[in-house]
Amino acid sequence: MPYSSDEDCSDYDDYSAGGCRLYKKPVVTPKGRKGMGSTTTSVSSTPRSTASKVTPGKTSSNTPSGAPSCLSGSVQSTPSQLRMSASSKYLGELVEESKRDEDIIRNAVKDLKGSMAVHVLVVGHVDAGKSTTFGHLALLTGNIDPHEAEKLTRLAEDMGKSSFGYAFLLDTDSEERSRGVTIDVCNHTLRIALPTLGEELAEPRTFALQDCPGHRDFVPALISSATRPDAAVLLVDASQGEFEKGISTDGQTLEHVQLLMVFGIKTLIVAINKMDRSSWCEKRYNEIVTKLSTIIKDDVQFKGLLQFIPISGIGPDEENNLVPGQATKLPDWVSQGPSLAEALYRIQTNRSTSLVKGKYSQPTLVLFDAQIEMLGGKRCYSCTCLVESGILKATDSVVNIPSGYPFQVASITMFGEQRDNAVAYDVVTLNLFPDSRVLKPCTPCEKLDTVTVLSNLKPGSCFILTGVILDTDAIKVGTRFNGVTITVRIKVKVLILDQQRGLGRGDMYDCYLGANRIEATVRKIDAQLRMDGSVERENPPIVGWKRYARLTLQLDSCVVAREFADSKFLGRVILRGDNKTVAIGFVERISEKP
Repeated sequence: MPYSSDEDCSDYDDYSAGGCRLYKKPVVTPKGRKGMGSTTTSVSSTPRSTASKVTPGKTSSNTPSGAPSCLSGSVQSTPSQLRMSASSKYLGELVEESKRDEDIIRNAVKDLKGSMAVHVLVVGHVDAGKSTTFGHLALLTGNIDPHEAEKLTRLAEDMGKSSFGYAFLLDTDSEERSRGVTIDVCNHTLRIALPTLGEELAEPRTFALQDCPGHRDFVPALISSATRPDAAVLLVDASQGEFEKGISTDGQTLEHVQLLMVFGIKTLIVAINKMDRSSWCEKRYNEIVTKLSTIIKDDVQFKGLLQFIPISGIGPDEENNLVPGQATKLPDWVSQGPSLAEALYRIQTNRSTSLVKGKYSQPTLVLFDAQIEMLGGKRCYSCTCLVESGILKATDSVVNIPSGYPFQVASITMFGEQRDNAVAYDVVTLNLFPDSRVLKPCTPCEKLDTVTVLSNLKPGSCFILTGVILDTDAIKVGTRFNGVTITVRIKVKVLILDQQRGLGRGDMYDCYLGANRIEATVRKIDAQLRMDGSVERENPPIVGWKRYARLTLQLDSCVVAREFADSKFLGRVILRGDNKTVAIGFVERISEKP
């Protein structure tokens, strides 16, 4: 049923925590971030991440003996409290609503098969020209009004950054424009059709682009925001010295390629940018292709589709190779090959329909960001989420895990349009209200305010159907919902990337687990492994560069996780310290013990 709260209970300022305990208002109000508008635009941006930073690089001589006491202070409602606070009428409704019948599943399979959205990561060393290239591409493909482009070009000139006119089309934040760099992951939507290349390329395709910052300081934003990309575009600067800087140990090109591996990229397009600076020299182009091919195929062992495209992101008409017809004044070795737009259009997507069937039909959503907004004159929680699996309806009731807050879905928005449902692989914005059917006012308890609730809606947490939660005994470490588990300890298999020191027992790192960012301690190095996975050495104190290892990680707070075999997103692991990636890998097993 659609949201129908009591008139006096429009948000958590009007609710208690199920009559279970007292909560105090926080002293510091967390900063919100700009949300995605509901108006459809040709290029739209999603909110930016505001995850708190953790100081990396710590080392502990002693392995922690106990688990963090995170659940006692974070869970606001338990299944038994939800059952007690809801009437028998609503209990039946909630359980019934959580079911997905054959018609719903059949329609979801159709939606999945017919999905035109292609999710693409855009990465590259700082100043490689990512925003400029894709801003120019958006203009050439008709996604941006030419008058708006002229206005932004004049703005760039007034700011003394005349070469940033195209970048301003995508970098809409005032700080990014003043600094001339992308400082956070920006999501944009482009529609591309190439009718001049024939009927098979004439149907418009939708591309969900994630424009990722190139500076080392902003790599955490890239890691936390990357969901399930179908492909990636790696931009490299062909300028003499700049390309070499990007692939050096101080550059970001190698780290970006390594991260693309753990993101599960199957198609990698390398756009060799700024070819105009070498007068479109084919020898320089081939030199870069040879060096990058060795890094990508041999060093990083990328097994997917690899394609190189020479471009000039800022090049004038007929001299940029961004879309068909824009290379007519360039040498034959460029003009006779594909453009960047054509390479993008031909990306193949792989959507598994098993993620909306059977045990996966009930949705699991991963939260990236939450903020307070107004909807219909009432405060609501606007949440950007990935539908990890299952089918979400615009009438569903959900509970945030591990916080335990129940909500009623008021609307689902994707690409600026409201939807009746969302299926696996979709990245959506949800507007949520507290669910009055399971939360009742309680006079003995101090009322929760919206800021307290917002502070507990953490990136990486999940939303599960309330009807599913009602069938669970408790929300605690070891509890499983829809195949995900609340845990503070995981066993992982990783590849060590730290050339200086390797990885040792007791080390503490920033751990990126799915969309979570938590601090983790290497509780134990179970084994050093060979490339085939067999054990080379058991329980070593340290593992060196380019070695594989099986580790036990102790997390400093509760997270929701899933084994990599069941989820390429929730099961991926990245360890960082001293502002660099130390190890990449995946979750082999989740401990149900604290």
